Amino acid sequence: MLKCLNVKMKMGFTLIEMLVAIGIFAIMTVALTGIFISATQSQSHTLYTQELMSQSSYALEYMGRILRMAKKDNSSGSCTGTAYANYNPVSGTGNTITFLDYNNKCHQFLLESERIKEKKSTDHTSGNLGSAIEVTSSTVKINNLTFNVVGGSNTDNLQPKVTILIDAEANTKKVDPVPKIKVQTTISQRHLDTQE
Repeated sequence: MLKCLNVKMKMGFTLIEMLVAIGIFAIMTVALTGIFISATQSQSHTLYTQELMSQSSYALEYMGRILRMAKKDNSSGSCTGTAYANYNPVSGTGNTITFLDYNNKCHQFLLESERIKEKKSTDHTSGNLGSAIEVTSSTVKINNLTFNVVGGSNTDNLQPKVTILIDAEANTKKVDPVPKIKVQTTISQRHLDTQE
């Protein structure tokens, strides 16, 4: 009986066996922690990219719907600054566009403080444009907003078209690299453009 008890007491772990077991456990812990951190960063990057795409898509759709319904300014050019013009700028490129909307109100989209903003007038004149309302949220930083107008004057034979270009990135320092996107669309005015 004493011999059996003596054999059981000698069946412990040696120091080398303990060090090997702790080493394997540490390596597995570091590897699993690295995989977890990588997966978390990948998920964050995907979520910021998804938000960026959603905001850009919404801004393009919103501005496009309103720009498509624009009307010619009246003979005084009280909204666009040019008589019978469809948009200001009448032609060319800028980061602000002013036009008479379908409710005969002066309307403006612009880039201000890294956000796309909208101003609406209480009447058909640009002098009564109200305060700017944000179209994009603070989760997105707009680096560039460009409106390229073709056929916006009354002296050409072109149907007015507006090309909108948005260059944006996620407004975060939590992911590297920061998600970026460039999107573009061209809108043709719904109303037939005839010379006055």
